[in-house]
Amino acid sequence: MKPICTFGLAALLAVALGGPAAYGQLNDVFWTGMVSNDWNVDGNWSGGFVPSQSIGGERAIIDNGGMVFIDTSAIDPVAGLRLDNGSLEIRSGGTLGVVTDNLITDPENGIAFIGEAGAGRGQLDVLGGATFNSEELIVRGAADSLLHLEGDAVVTVTRDAQLLRNTRIVGPDVFMEVEGNLEVGGTFIPQITGPNHSTILLPSGGANLGGTLRPEFSGGFTPMLGDSWTLISAGAVSGAFASIDTSQAPAAPRGATYGVAVPPGSADVVLSLSNRLILNVNRGSGTVSIENAVGDNIDLDGYVIRSPSGLLDPSDGVWQSFDDAGVGAWEQANPSNSSLSELNPSGALSIAAGTTHSLGTPFNFQPTGLGQSGDELTFEYSTLDGQIFNGLIEYSGPSNNLLLTVDPATGQAALSNDSMLQAEFEGYVIRSPSGSLLPDDGDWSSLQDQGVGAWEEANPTSFGLNELNPAGSTLLSPGELLDLGNPFAVGGQQDLTLEFLLVTGETIFGNVAYGEIVPMGQVGDTNGDGVVNIDDLNNVRNNFGTMGPPDGTHPGDSFPFDGEVNIDDLNNVRNNFGAGQAPVPEPASLLIACLAAAFVGRLRWR
Repeated sequence: MKPICTFGLAALLAVALGGPAAYGQLNDVFWTGMVSNDWNVDGNWSGGFVPSQSIGGERAIIDNGGMVFIDTSAIDPVAGLRLDNGSLEIRSGGTLGVVTDNLITDPENGIAFIGEAGAGRGQLDVLGGATFNSEELIVRGAADSLLHLEGDAVVTVTRDAQLLRNTRIVGPDVFMEVEGNLEVGGTFIPQITGPNHSTILLPSGGANLGGTLRPEFSGGFTPMLGDSWTLISAGAVSGAFASIDTSQAPAAPRGATYGVAVPPGSADVVLSLSNRLILNVNRGSGTVSIENAVGDNIDLDGYVIRSPSGLLDPSDGVWQSFDDAGVGAWEQANPSNSSLSELNPSGALSIAAGTTHSLGTPFNFQPTGLGQSGDELTFEYSTLDGQIFNGLIEYSGPSNNLLLTVDPATGQAALSNDSMLQAEFEGYVIRSPSGSLLPDDGDWSSLQDQGVGAWEEANPTSFGLNELNPAGSTLLSPGELLDLGNPFAVGGQQDLTLEFLLVTGETIFGNVAYGEIVPMGQVGDTNGDGVVNIDDLNNVRNNFGTMGPPDGTHPGDSFPFDGEVNIDDLNNVRNNFGAGQAPVPEPASLLIACLAAAFVGRLRWR
């Protein structure tokens, strides 16, 4: 046991030994033990005694990779703690305090640092039945520095806390209170085990949010729509999580998401699994609608749709706003190519689950080359209770890219042109970092195997399937599909990427989707027979102006389907007449042009 002595004697000894002056900086004591050694053993510390705040204002430093545990009360509190490169585990029955020494002027007096300011990794685990308190708590250093709390651990911070790296709080029974302000950065991980979860309490301080929220669920608990968990309760909340990582959470049902909000009238940070409005956008037709797919009614009183590149058309008759439709007291707010917004200052539109409201065809994406994407819209809306949410966005229709579709149940793969433009390419590569590809004959049916042009395989492996056409190219019409056999290992990791080379020399990353391979439709086909002929023209003529479901079942609606029979369908038939069948003689092309012109004239007359 360290001898008890007066502060004056300790100061004299420090000066005599060449150590720091007690009235100035902290007196650092270094951990010299290694793996899984006891904090309370004198021989594990550089000074020969367990560090103590009461004698010389000592700070404990673990910087040699040591793993230290405390399973009883520490012999004394310390005036500072730095886990620059090491771990401290406070187990059940263990207690450690980091307290201010009033005789020390060092600015780090009373602060617990988890991680070194540079790149050092620190980890503090406070387990069930353990207690930790400090004047200030700062989690910093290497990206994987960690504060881990679980069970009925008790953590109190009498001034401020900065959680700038990883913070994991497990279950509903952890007690953590910060009497000052709280800054959240890095990755904040609530590991949720039931309908309730531990809340960080700030009786009077404010919480400033940032970084990533990554909710995890364990203990056999599965969240349900409508569940919510209060993560922080503060005097005030500012900022927001930059992102929510749901990779470790069960998938939310369509129309629902994991979101964070501060309910009106409170300063609580609440995570919930709740429904959100969906903005449905069809790239091909430009149709846009607002949908509530699941859950409770949503009382909408304002929304804004934004496009950084100006892909919106605010024209009357194109954007069919709630104001135009006479739905309540809605008012448009300075619509432009970059923003469409409306507000209802005296009420709200209650949107029930399963209800969709059309906004016309204001999405005006006209790609000039393959690979260009218009998937840039943002959708924000407000509700009658004063909350503002980021809505979900779902795109349909051609993605203007080549698409690799893989059926994980069978290993089948196909390459298709998911675009309204023709795609002419002379090389492609499919990669799998996990080696989930099958390059052998009988598995991968390459274009060379199929005798398509002058294609040549290029050293295929389980990590990459490559083909090049040095003497030509392959042209895919919109919707056209190439079967590639069964090159995906059933049960393999779904980590494939697609890259292809256009005849222009441009290299583009394509899209990859997993699911059943369904041949795409032929643009202009209105009856599903795969060809575009006079029957399709008659379907458009006989059903012009009608509306139905956008699933290909409505007569006259041509692929890509949007549920409306309009001038777009007429143009699709006209521009693709003869597709899917033997070449049509020129007189027939002239005939369809004349018929289409007469049809348009008839529409104008009517």
